[in-house]
Order: sequence, then structure tokens, then C-alpha cells
Amino acid sequence: MDSTELAKPPGFQKHGKTYRVQKAIPKDLRPLYGGKQTIFRKIDSIELRSAAAEAWRILAALETEFEARRKGLSPTGNLEVASGDEPLLRDQISSDEISQICEHVAYSILDSDETSRRDGTYSDDWMFDHANKIIIEGDSWTRQALSRGVYPEEMTHSATEWLYAYGFSLDPNGEHFKRFMFKFAAMVQSTVKARIARNQGEYVPTPDAPSKPFDSSSISEEPAGQSGVVPSQSPASLVDKTISFNLRDLVEEFLELQDRQTAMYKKYSAVLHLLVEYLRNPRIDRIKQVDIEKYLEAVCRRIPPRWRDHLNKGQTLTTLLQRDWVDVGISPKTFSSTYIAALGPFLNHAKRRYSDPPLGYPSFSPNITVSGVKYSGTKAEGMKVQRSLRADELIRLFDGPEMAKFRDNPEEHHKYWLPLIGLYTGARVNEICQLNPHIDIDITALIPHFIFTDESETEQGVRKSVKNETSKRSVPIHPVLIRLGLLDFVRKSRSESSSKIIFSEWPPSKGRASAKAEKWFRGFLAELGIRDETPGKNVSGMHAFRHTFLNRALNLGITNAEVLTGHAGGKSRVVRGYEGELSLEAKLKVLSKLEFDLKH
Repeated sequence: MDSTELAKPPGFQKHGKTYRVQKAIPKDLRPLYGGKQTIFRKIDSIELRSAAAEAWRILAALETEFEARRKGLSPTGNLEVASGDEPLLRDQISSDEISQICEHVAYSILDSDETSRRDGTYSDDWMFDHANKIIIEGDSWTRQALSRGVYPEEMTHSATEWLYAYGFSLDPNGEHFKRFMFKFAAMVQSTVKARIARNQGEYVPTPDAPSKPFDSSSISEEPAGQSGVVPSQSPASLVDKTISFNLRDLVEEFLELQDRQTAMYKKYSAVLHLLVEYLRNPRIDRIKQVDIEKYLEAVCRRIPPRWRDHLNKGQTLTTLLQRDWVDVGISPKTFSSTYIAALGPFLNHAKRRYSDPPLGYPSFSPNITVSGVKYSGTKAEGMKVQRSLRADELIRLFDGPEMAKFRDNPEEHHKYWLPLIGLYTGARVNEICQLNPHIDIDITALIPHFIFTDESETEQGVRKSVKNETSKRSVPIHPVLIRLGLLDFVRKSRSESSSKIIFSEWPPSKGRASAKAEKWFRGFLAELGIRDETPGKNVSGMHAFRHTFLNRALNLGITNAEVLTGHAGGKSRVVRGYEGELSLEAKLKVLSKLEFDLKH
């Protein structure tokens, strides 16, 4: 190992855009941690080396904590580890402390419930029925707890979280925990009764908020003869009444439920992680409607389109917002198909899960929505849409001396074949560049064809992707490409290189096989004088070939051309499922009709 390389700490792992470290709690100490088997610590750094160094420091501090607990020492302060870490926890609790915690919890439950009713959340039948189901379950749990001393796992977990938030970790088999659980169940039962009455239309007021946060100055120690408990130390102050559950936690929870293989997952991840950065990761009960609208306004008017590249280079979002950018904001289509499309399901998840939250968790406002939020940017729709190439532009590009030079020089064959494959398939540039010449181009079949997929083996550093399910397709190799020698080019590539991308001369960048190829072709268009920046009908890259392919098919009266380019064609997924995929024979008949007036 290089002397500058830091060894990876055990339990160190990526967690969203940042990192975390986990450590198993020794079996003999688990009762002191509420029965938990593992401790997780979040690390805010996004830089690997600094995060790893922090992880080592956390692990060392935890070892020190474990050793202190084995010696029967009562912690006297907080561990100085990662920011936001939990304090060392107390293992004894007094009757007054139990009462004060239960008072806080009862207020939290009933205040959240009253807010939901006042704001009209329960006007939705599903929300009302869902809340009622939770209340009925709570009634059953508390009756079982108070009659038999049997506590459902959900109630025990909730009580443990509340104790943890107040700085306690009680032995689940000990007397202190049993006394707390009995009082906790009685408190929950009182809130259940109040909510049942509210569901029947009775007015039950929410008790006044506790006059001050939980604090040792308000707790008087009881003689051991009265309570059987003498606190081992002063309780930790609690600044807030609920456990910490921040926007980043909610985002990661939502993303865990999504299919990572879909194109929508990428949108969810980008939009929601930017939201976390913009709002500075608040606790979820502090997020307001105005925050969502300000975020969308910033995206529309102030954030550069390639903001991820800037953040990956170490710039902060605050810096990006303060700079004057030549190109800023997004188009109306991106606003609706990416940002609104991602935020809508996320907010629905947040409201469904946390507008009536599990005990101990902060609530998420049921009124936050993206419904009715309008695009506020300045870009007209379709400003970046490319047009099809004109006949004279095609002749200049393919019949000019530059392409002949590429054809005749083996070192530049990649520059010859990339535009030709684009013209005669209408495929996206990344679909072409991520083709594995050993697997994705079948040159021995009766009908030689390309296989556009994200499932085959690829080169290191490439993350294969397709836009959607219809993008996964087989496309015959056009007779013109065969005549020009594409099959020989593929054979030569296979024999001379083990590369798993068709144009290894353009190495992958940022997970994409096409990044450098795209850049080269944009410059090539400019060099030929073909590049056109006219808003709404520009020619700026390989995507112009998709328009050219489909426009040519339209003008020649060719049907089903969209099947070759991977468009859905306006048909639903169900219809496409019944119809199945067009055969290679049928596709070849379509493709063979597509000709361009070129000399090659």
C-alpha cells in the first residue's frame, strides 16, 4: 500500500453522497444500548480520505466508550466524534424524569394530530382511514401492555427511541425500563382515547406545550426508599422533543424503495440530493411549502444546468448561486419531466409516512405540494431542440475530404464510423459508444445486427444505460454500412483489442462511454461550418442524426421507423407487451428503404 493511502476502516461504507461507519456492540454491553446490536455514525464529509480518517477516530472513541462501560464507569459527557453524534447515555431514570418525558411525548402526539385535522389532512378518506387504523392498533397495544405487561415490539422500539432522544439507554430487562414502559403505555393510552374521541367529532384540546425543554435543573432526586432509583448522573438536556430525522434521512429512505435500474431513479437521486444541499438538510418538520417553491425557482432561474459537475469539483451550492452564469436555469420540459416528476412522488411518500409519524419522529407537513407550482424560468420550450440535417449539410459531412481521410487512416477509423452508425441507425450517441464489439454486434447472424442494451458486459469505468425499456432493442446493420466495411472493422476490433467498447480511442469519462466522442463531434461540426446555434432548430451534436433519420423516413413514407430508434411510438406499455418486438426480418425491410443521396 502506498504510504499516502489510508487503510479502509472496518464498517466504513458509502451512504448517499457522504459516508458512515458501523460498529457491532459487544454482546455483554447490548443491554446498556437498549438491546441494539450495531451503532451507526454518519460522517458529513464527501471526500474519501477525510471521511476515512474521521471513521478511524470514531471507531477508536467507541472502543474507549465500550471499555468504560465494562468497568462500570458512568459517562460524564459527550464523546468528541463526528458532528451530530449521540451523547453517552444514562442507564438509570427517576420517576420525575419518566413523567416529564411522557408529558413531552403526549404533547407531541396530540399536537401533531390536531395540526393534521386543522389543516384538512383527514378530508382525504384514505388518510383518515389510515390514521384510524393506527389508533385502533394503539388501543389494542396499550390494553395488552397495561393488563398483562406485554409490550408489542413497535411500542418498545418507539419508547426506546424516545429514551434515546432524552439521553437514556435502559437495560430492557431491568427495573428502570419496566417502570418506564408501564408509564409510557399509560400515556399512549390517554392519547389514543383523545384521538378516538376526536374521530367521533368531539373536541379534545391539546395540552399546553411543556414550558421548557427537559432539563436536570427541574428534576429533584428521590430518596432510594421512595423510588428505588438514585440517578447516577445529571440527565442530558434535550433541545428538541423529537429524535433527529433530517431531509437527507428521508431522501435516502425514499431512494431505497426505488428501482435503481430505471431512468427515473437517476432523476430522483439528482433532484432530491440537490434539494438537500439547497435547504441545508433541515429536520423534516421544519420544511415549509415556501422552501420547495424557492428551490424550484432557484433551479429555474439561478442554478447552472451542469451543477453536478461544479459540485463534484468541490464548489459549494452557495458559490454557484452567487455567480453570474451565461447559461442558467432549465427548460419548461426539464422542469416538468424531471423536477416536478421527481418531487411529486417524494412528497407523497413523506406525507404518507410522516404526516402521522411513528412515535418519536417529527412530522412532515401534509400541505406541502408541487401541484400548481409554475415554471418561472426564462427559457422558451424547445430552444435546444436539434433539427434534421439538410441535404447539402449531409453531403458536406459525409462526402467531404475529412471523412475520406478518416476512412483511409486506420488510426482514425473511429471518427469515420461514429457518424455513419449514427446516420444509419438513428441511435443515441451513448447507445453507440457503449456497444461491446464482442457481444453487442452480432456479425455472424443471418441478419447482422446491433444489440442496444444496458445488461451486457462493458469496459471498466463505464456504466451502461438506456433511456427506457423501449430503448433496449436489436437493430439490423444497414446494407450501406455492410457495403462500406463495418463488419470487417468489427472483426479487426475483436482480434486486435479486448476492449469492451467499440471506440476505445475515446476512453470513458464519468461513467459514460460517449463523453469524449460527443465533444469531438461537436467540434467537428463547427470545423465543417455545419454547426447551427439557432434556438429551437440547432445542429450541435450527434442527436441531430436521430432527427435526420426519422425525418427522412417520414418523407419517404416509411412506417415503423420509430421502432428502430427506440421510441415508444405513442403506444402504451400494455399494448407493446401484447404486440411484442418487431422481428429482425421486418426491421430490415423497414431499414432497407431508408436511403440518403450520398456518394459513399
